[in-house]
Amino acid sequence: PDPRQGGSILFYKLNAEASLLAADVNSVVVKPCGLSLSPAGQSDLLVGQDDSLLNLTVPVVARADVARVMIEATVRREAQLRFDLCARRGAPTTDLGALLDAARYPSARR
Repeated sequence: PDPRQGGSILFYKLNAEASLLAADVNSVVVKPCGLSLSPAGQSDLLVGQDDSLLNLTVPVVARADVARVMIEATVRREAQLRFDLCARRGAPTTDLGALLDAARYPSARR
């Protein structure tokens, strides 16, 4: 990609994700949309795969919501999970466990 669109850094980030997920360690890769300073728990959180959420009108998520999701993943001892995380206006997401379950590729859902 063009340097203004991430250039070679995207290549190295993807390789780092692949190495981490292939290692024999529990890991979760959260790929948030644009980050905002909005308070946590005020938006409908969305998960997706392979940049499928970039078609949102304003692809952003509160930093505090990213932290909530990461804490939930740690508490649940999630492993080998990689997903995009964005938010939109709507009823706030309260069941972060269900959100993490939805973040799995369809073939890996519980």
